[in-house]
Amino acid sequence: MLSTRWPNTYDAMAERILTDAAFHTSYKLIHSAGGSEKQDSDEPVVLALKALVQARNIHVFTHHFPLNWFIDEHFRECPMTLLRAETFSGSQGQESMNPHVSLQRMSDGFEMPPEDQRMPEQQRLASFVERALESATKMLLRGDASEWIDVFWTLCILVLVHGDLERAAGFTDTLLTAQNELNRALENLTALYLHCCGDLHPLNDDEIDPEWVELVIGSHTGEPTKVWTQYVDYNSFWTGSRDDDWHVTSVKSFLKHLENYMNGWHLF
Repeated sequence: MLSTRWPNTYDAMAERILTDAAFHTSYKLIHSAGGSEKQDSDEPVVLALKALVQARNIHVFTHHFPLNWFIDEHFRECPMTLLRAETFSGSQGQESMNPHVSLQRMSDGFEMPPEDQRMPEQQRLASFVERALESATKMLLRGDASEWIDVFWTLCILVLVHGDLERAAGFTDTLLTAQNELNRALENLTALYLHCCGDLHPLNDDEIDPEWVELVIGSHTGEPTKVWTQYVDYNSFWTGSRDDDWHVTSVKSFLKHLENYMNGWHLF
């Protein structure tokens, strides 16, 4: 479960969206592969979720990084445990486990491993994000309205990735640069998404007509949960929770409200 891996991390609605996205995409991959899930996929949701795992790990590392590591020379020479592996019970009785994270400064003259011993480029955060954005763009250009929800899910997940990079940006300027680049890319994808779907998106100020959504979006063949009903549910949650002066009037306002939507700030 999501709450087991990352307890007390995401709002209930964000957890639902992540779960819906993973379930729907897993079903689609198994259905298209004739009963076996593909290990490598260019589905934007899959790529975005992989990016989220790495971004979340970076956030956890930087959150526990000791500031005096930069100041105290003696401290810098000593290996240090940032986070101990331990199992603990959450607020609702579920068990979770922290990873073990240790830090040690390499000696002067340390050289990075050769390229063939490093993580393959396609398994790195930058590659996952770039490919997720590219795949989502291709989806929109295909003109299949039933895939709009895949793009919406991708945007939701990448907004969380952006948030993790933003919170970790104080650790290194590289993450700040990555965060800024991702923000521009999200604006471009959002602009295309809004151009394609018009007012039929979950952050519409007014409740969208379920019958019209079903007619336009429909659902994938054999889908156990009708995609259009999830689209309507997300919109109902938004219209019932947002402040009266929150309106989507531009690409930037859409992304701002989507960030609120995924982080639960609109509930407080």
